[in-house]
Amino acid sequence: MFSRCKRSVFFLMVVLLCSACSPASAPSEPVLIPAPVIALPAPIIPEPAAPAAPSPVATPSNIDMRGWWERPEVLAGLGLTAAEGAALTPELHKLERNYQVAQRQLRTIRRTQLQMLRDPKVPSADIRRFHVRNLQSLLTTMLDQNIAARLWVREHLKAEQLARIRDLSPQFFAARWFRAARIAEPAEPQSK
Repeated sequence: MFSRCKRSVFFLMVVLLCSACSPASAPSEPVLIPAPVIALPAPIIPEPAAPAAPSPVATPSNIDMRGWWERPEVLAGLGLTAAEGAALTPELHKLERNYQVAQRQLRTIRRTQLQMLRDPKVPSADIRRFHVRNLQSLLTTMLDQNIAARLWVREHLKAEQLARIRDLSPQFFAARWFRAARIAEPAEPQSK
């Protein structure tokens, strides 16, 4: 078996050396080289550990953080009260809504850009211009809403609340906070 492995390694070395000397143009179809099957020893599976005692509150590091300011179980996991979450809700909801509006617009722009890419009559320069004028600004808007939400929370919570959140959920500021936009814009309530 060892000599077979040596031959396989030698063959692979020859192929690699030949590919280094090959012309710059790549073949139109990929070249598949059969590789020898090498048997590996079975992995050692450790004994299962005793189950840990369930914690009374789910830790925010292992749950979905989207819309956390409106979810009592997440607020409790962060060491915040429902009243503290309610105080954060109006501003975070506004920032989330701005994010979702930009996300919906981005979906529409991407569909348009895809149609442009599929049409051979549309010049590449037009597609690049369309991308710069539309996609980049919407992506920037979405990123701006994300950072604005995090800064707003950071500025409006007390130092001890932030310390408690950092202890309970080290990834709090890195987690995804905003829910994805629905496909269709919800209808605005009509005033009477």
